[in-house]
Amino acid sequence: AVAGVTEEKLVECHGHFRSSACIKCRTSFDAELCQSTMIEQGEAPKCNSCGGSVKPDIVFFGEVMPSRFSDLVHYDVASSDLVIVLGSSLMVAPVCNIPDW
Repeated sequence: AVAGVTEEKLVECHGHFRSSACIKCRTSFDAELCQSTMIEQGEAPKCNSCGGSVKPDIVFFGEVMPSRFSDLVHYDVASSDLVIVLGSSLMVAPVCNIPDW
């Protein structure tokens, strides 16, 4: 749970920093090491298995949103009295379209 919200009630449409993996072979990588390497050294860490670049499990501009987002957005919006969207300017699709679903 994040901030006391269970996984079933939370959709992190842009992913999170709690896990990371190689973009080439998808081998898991220590998330804290990934974040500190990026922030403190200003570079992407390298995979111990194949030498590829490692990134946190977040969605960068132009990447596909997690399937959980597209699987649930229509149902969640239709069945909710209130949808709270945090951390977004609501200027870029598909998140900006949530109020219209």
